[in-house]
Amino acid sequence: MLLEKLQRLPAQYHWVFADGALLNAIIHNTPVGRGKRGRQLTGMVKLACRFALAWPFIWLVSVVEFLILFFRQRRSIRNGKNKIVDYPAYFFVGFGAGNEEKIFQLYSEQHKGRGVGRLDETDIATFADWHTVGLKDGLVSLFSALTVAKQAIDVLPPELIEWRIDFLTHIAKQGGYFAYMHAWFSILEVKQKGRVNEVAFLSAFTPAFAAAVTGISTCYLQHGMIRHSTLLPNFTTVIALTEDESAFMQKRLPQAQLTVRKQVRPAILPALMARSVLIASIYGEVAYLSQILPFLEWLHALPVPVKVRPHPCENGLFWAEHELSGAVSIEKNDPGFYSALERLKPRLVVSWFSTALDDALMSGVIPVSVCSDDDRSVSDMVYPLFQRCLRWPTDRETIRHLLGEDNAYYEKVLLRLRKGLNDL
Repeated sequence: MLLEKLQRLPAQYHWVFADGALLNAIIHNTPVGRGKRGRQLTGMVKLACRFALAWPFIWLVSVVEFLILFFRQRRSIRNGKNKIVDYPAYFFVGFGAGNEEKIFQLYSEQHKGRGVGRLDETDIATFADWHTVGLKDGLVSLFSALTVAKQAIDVLPPELIEWRIDFLTHIAKQGGYFAYMHAWFSILEVKQKGRVNEVAFLSAFTPAFAAAVTGISTCYLQHGMIRHSTLLPNFTTVIALTEDESAFMQKRLPQAQLTVRKQVRPAILPALMARSVLIASIYGEVAYLSQILPFLEWLHALPVPVKVRPHPCENGLFWAEHELSGAVSIEKNDPGFYSALERLKPRLVVSWFSTALDDALMSGVIPVSVCSDDDRSVSDMVYPLFQRCLRWPTDRETIRHLLGEDNAYYEKVLLRLRKGLNDL
């Protein structure tokens, strides 16, 4: 209800409140998890508030952040980058996601012949390749952004007042970045009006909020499981991963055109499966990844071969020691998860939370989650993960039976999970 209330606020206010970590903490009534820089900034905002200098301080931080981006774009031009004058009909904005290359290829094929420009929201040089933001335009954009931010804070819902300092911290962190992106997309909208049909985003982060309020047609290409605590930009089009998430986003964005991504999945039959387990790893802290170790020990005692498909962003250290001990074998040569499924044909796919679990289920392979009952990441998910997969160690005996050769039983459990009948 809280997120729905924020989503109904004017679109230009949305970026002010779109601090996922903060919203997650508010919903679950837990402390806000911030890094060292975030904690320092929060402390300075708190001090500035004490002396009634919050907005002058936010202005100072935002101007500095904008100038860093401004001079970084100019440096990229001086280093030999040339502006591109032939604008395409579509732009794709990524951020280095694990499956980004595949999504970009699919998006490019969909718009083949009309051209797709590629941007990376973590690399300002990819924006400067097309055009740069002038100092005057950027500062005007910053003035507008912070004026809107102050208006948004003034209408902060009463139940969020106690987190006012945290929202001010978010504005200080993102103000300069939002201003740059808003200025950049405004230039694109004015100069290429009628030529650029759409800008597609992999993330619902600051650049997407900036583009959505300029009038440009925007598309959200969902790449990972979406959360209840996610505040969404006013996307024109959304291509969701699952029916559950599509229904959720249609409720949040009633004006958006919603579709579910069509995916060609393999159909793996139980009779052809190897007696093995594939772990779809995630990018996370060692303590969190270690939740899987009791399961590994149990599988080793049976024994059952365990394959691991690492997450593209992992450093590999967690799995390296287990590979050396012979507990697992690393599989990273397949071009995609579906390719790994087709080649290995495991009887189970195991992870914490991952789109791989739904991909496995829809491909005919039973998924297993090692997340605890009170896992915040799972409880915040729109996708009903615990209803669509088995649980470790709760379903230990079912898992043992599935690792055998009773294919009729396998198909019975698979059907039950596809209907979302687990953990009800």
